[in-house]
Amino acid sequence: METIIINILITLVVIFSLIYGEIGALALPRLSRHFNRRPFSCRPCLTFWLHLSGMMIISLAFQNWRIALSGVLTAFIVFLTVRYLDKQKVVL
Repeated sequence: METIIINILITLVVIFSLIYGEIGALALPRLSRHFNRRPFSCRPCLTFWLHLSGMMIISLAFQNWRIALSGVLTAFIVFLTVRYLDKQKVVL
């Protein structure tokens, strides 16, 4: 049962970081000039840090170092994927 809960939480962290990484990178620099720098204005950077902090919260809650290690690995994978997708966008 604990494994199912952990997998659901990890999936939610990935979805949360992708959605709010895209929304936050556009909205945060408009709120204040202090947010108009990295990692707040960079979509891949913000997604990376949201994913990493969510995974660290899960690993601390379940006291499992393997979740923390996999969180670092998956944060880099998500970062590279979002960065690749941003470079593939065509700007008109």
